[in-house]
Amino acid sequence: MSKGTLIQIGGSAEEIGEAFITAWHRAEAGDLTPERPVLVFESLNGFKAAFSNARLEILDALADAPAPSITALAGRVGRPYRRVYDDVAALASTGVIRKTGRQLTLAAAEATVTVKFGGAKTGSRREKRAVEPVK
Repeated sequence: MSKGTLIQIGGSAEEIGEAFITAWHRAEAGDLTPERPVLVFESLNGFKAAFSNARLEILDALADAPAPSITALAGRVGRPYRRVYDDVAALASTGVIRKTGRQLTLAAAEATVTVKFGGAKTGSRREKRAVEPVK
């Protein structure tokens, strides 16, 4: 994973579909290694929920050194075990943290975030304003 993880915020269903089809064709050709791990979030709010300040602090702590357990990590970041447990579970579900037994490590040393503005969003403020009558 020399390129790190790509985190994409926004984008259209067509773009996501094209990326899937490209990966499918690569797999059919025998290339099962992903070019780069990609996490896609529909909105900036979804990204912020997944990567809150507390969760980014956990990632920073793991960048310094792997943690032998959630208890050790909670002590390192100075937060209650239960909160750190929940955050680790959420981060592990995205694939940015690896759990091997009890040990916690980062899945990649870096991530690149791409934010796509606009796109084919329905019900956006811009669209709603455009159809409201002018008084």
